[in-house]
Formats: sequence, C-alpha cells, structure tokens
Amino acid sequence: MRNILKPGSDKEKITPNLSNAEKEKIIAVLDEVYSSFWEYCEKYRKKPTKG
Repeated sequence: MRNILKPGSDKEKITPNLSNAEKEKIIAVLDEVYSSFWEYCEKYRKKPTKG
C-alpha cells in the first residue's frame, strides 16, 4: 500500500488501510455511478455506421 506523508513532516507517514468489506463497498458504489454515467453518455456517442 502506498504511504502518504503527513503535512509538515517528512518522516511520519500515514498508511491508509481499508478492510476487504470497505474495498468491496467502494467498488460497488463506483460500479453503480459509472454504469449510470455510461448510460447517460450513450446518447452522445457516435453510432457505428454500416457500409
């Protein structure tokens, strides 16, 4: 996992740790948001032309 430096300090670091359940919840929310955004953008996408 990537370490993040605390503001004002170059030696102390914050390591963000998430449980598997938290990661799964974040991914589920992102999937829902991006799928609705994908559907919204569908009307602006160019349709492939046959021929």
